[in-house]
Amino acid sequence: MNKNTEIQPRETKITHLEDRYRDLFENEDDLIQGVDETGRFFYVNKKWQEVLGYTSEESKDMKFQDIIAPDYLSVYQDIFTGLKAGKKTDEIETTLINKEGKKIDIKGNISAQIEDDNILITRGIFKNTSQNSTVAHTLEIERQFSDALIDSFPNIFYVFRADNLRIVRWNKNLEGIFGYSNLETADMKMSDFIVDSDKEKVGVAIADIAKTGSVKVEAHVKSKDGKIIPYLFSAVGVTIAGIGYVIGTGIDITDLEVKSRLEALLASMGDGVVAVDAKENIMFINEQAEHMIGWKNKEVTGGSWVSLVRAEFEDGTMLAEEERPIYAAIKSGHRESQNSYYYVKKNGVRFPVSITSTPIKLDDRIIGAVIVFRDITDEKEIDKTKSEIISLTSHQLKAPLSAINWYTELLLTDKERSVTRKQKEYIDIIDRNNQKMIALVNALLSVSMVEMGTISAVIELTDLSLIMKLIEEELAPQIKEKDLQVNMQYDTNEVTTFTDKNLIHTALQNIVANAIHYTDKGGTISLSVKGYEKEIVIEIADTGYGIPENQKKYIFTKLFRTEHAKKVNQKGSGLGLYLSKIIFEKFNGKIRFESRVDEGTTFYITIPRVTKKPLSEQEEN
Repeated sequence: MNKNTEIQPRETKITHLEDRYRDLFENEDDLIQGVDETGRFFYVNKKWQEVLGYTSEESKDMKFQDIIAPDYLSVYQDIFTGLKAGKKTDEIETTLINKEGKKIDIKGNISAQIEDDNILITRGIFKNTSQNSTVAHTLEIERQFSDALIDSFPNIFYVFRADNLRIVRWNKNLEGIFGYSNLETADMKMSDFIVDSDKEKVGVAIADIAKTGSVKVEAHVKSKDGKIIPYLFSAVGVTIAGIGYVIGTGIDITDLEVKSRLEALLASMGDGVVAVDAKENIMFINEQAEHMIGWKNKEVTGGSWVSLVRAEFEDGTMLAEEERPIYAAIKSGHRESQNSYYYVKKNGVRFPVSITSTPIKLDDRIIGAVIVFRDITDEKEIDKTKSEIISLTSHQLKAPLSAINWYTELLLTDKERSVTRKQKEYIDIIDRNNQKMIALVNALLSVSMVEMGTISAVIELTDLSLIMKLIEEELAPQIKEKDLQVNMQYDTNEVTTFTDKNLIHTALQNIVANAIHYTDKGGTISLSVKGYEKEIVIEIADTGYGIPENQKKYIFTKLFRTEHAKKVNQKGSGLGLYLSKIIFEKFNGKIRFESRVDEGTTFYITIPRVTKKPLSEQEEN
């Protein structure tokens, strides 16, 4: 009886307050809410409903904790505790989540009505500060970028206050590994995760941060389901607005061998790493990147990566922004790799690099990318030496091979010499194998000449449609022999560019010949040439055997041939595609392919449209 009579007056009072609030605040421009002692809404005004997206009736089944961003749950709990103690809470800044899941930044105050030392209700009056300025919008994007990076860490990440050890920031891995929900984690201290036997050691380490600035400590953590996991924690201390925080990461060291390997890998890592935002502005560069390009992190952070670090083709021509792998990665959303470009250091010295650019995604949006690059000067020198050796060896082989060719031809055609049928069979075998050797030596010579730059390029205005038509005519006998259907689609617009006609002809013919060799009788070959403002795109497609997934990454490697190719075409050298690729790249072109086993392969060649003869060629002429 007493309990019911106690509850009834409280409910009656809150009902009266709801009516009073509606009269006073319903049409105010601020977000105004009334919340009971449990956090449940009993009143929200029209502006609150408009911004948060919930109706008045929906809000009555909700609590204030339901709409607070996870990062601010612990802050809200501190505010509520302070209100009970009679503290004022002016100028609160926090973030709410609306019905659509969008973050809403608010600023205002919360006041409490106390009865019998208990909170009867709290009243909140807030302004929506989400769109206050471009600066706020930019900061929000950067915060989202930071959140995405933190949540993408393969290890756990945490931030806690140094005075009370209350966790204020964590990533998804911490939730997943330790098994606690956002709400549970917001009410925990860092020490709550540590097993009792290691708490003293961790306490000492945290105290040491004030002296040394950073610490590393091994400790065992206990997950919600009781699992004990050994972790290596690394942390640094920072002070923000007069409050000390500890920021750190944790690595699972259950497998000590894995731990040792990881430490060795990090210690020996020689690659440069750069993180950029969606506009290609630098967010971070590592120490190795600083060493390679000559810029310090503090000098370049916030600046444009494309503007600060010049990228060049081998001939010294600067890459346009849209030609750089980082641009392609951000635009396409796919990883892009390249190893034929050069970076220019701060002091003007350039060096060859292997570059891999990987996009960073957040909620299906690309918010930046990570560039990993390494200096491949030594590899270039080794390749050059190998090319010189191959060239020298090939030249030495040409003379004896030519002699064998001459004498076998003489034996086969000289009617005055008496050659038995068996002897003729042997001579035919010698001749066929000698022809293979001659073809291989010629291919090796062509490759080495292009690699070493000893081949003299003759630059002239070249019509790529005419080249493709000529290649089709040259290979007509092989096409007819296999009864292949050829589909041609040549752009009616001009598809000309200044390049070396003969080298481009060789590169394209290699790919068309491959399409013929590796397509069954009765199959189809499709040839296409399309002209665009800045480039010409050539497609060569077949309905052949296709390339197995596990062999695709080797397809442009010198002397590589797929297992199926070896069975189908015994004469191949494994140099054709490699030679084609280095020829296209010599003229700043690109080549890529798509392939499925038993369905066929399509090669895409992109050649820059050069409308004027290079100045060096004009001067030579």
